[in-house]
Amino acid sequence: MTDETLADRATLPRPDVTAAEAGDILQSRYGLSGAITELGSQQDRNYRLDTGERSYVLKICHVTYETVELEAQNAAIRHIGTKEDAPRVPHVIPSTDGQDIVAVTVRDQTFQVRLLEYLEGEGLTGHRRCHRARPDLSGSTAGVS
Repeated sequence: MTDETLADRATLPRPDVTAAEAGDILQSRYGLSGAITELGSQQDRNYRLDTGERSYVLKICHVTYETVELEAQNAAIRHIGTKEDAPRVPHVIPSTDGQDIVAVTVRDQTFQVRLLEYLEGEGLTGHRRCHRARPDLSGSTAGVS
């Protein structure tokens, strides 16, 4: 991936998908429904779904991101999840037809969507930078073998 590709992606607006449209995706592709709340994100459009029993995050991504990139993120999540002392990571939730990444079209725009388990905790939205006392977090995660 070139620096130009990364710079172009940084200017992309978040996918234009409403909460109601996200609800339709969740019902048709995952067989789930419940209370939907938009979450913050820089380039994806993310929604939290609370079913009353479990919570999930629907991640809606531009198709300019190649499927292989999202597959790599899912593989990293699964790999880290197998390590005993690794940070908690969400489970990837497959669609009703067994896909981890689903292409959907909303108002003539195609997006790639994934569903993850929602983990309770404080998000990074609104934080200007990582806390100085925790610079080891990214290194420890990246160093998981």
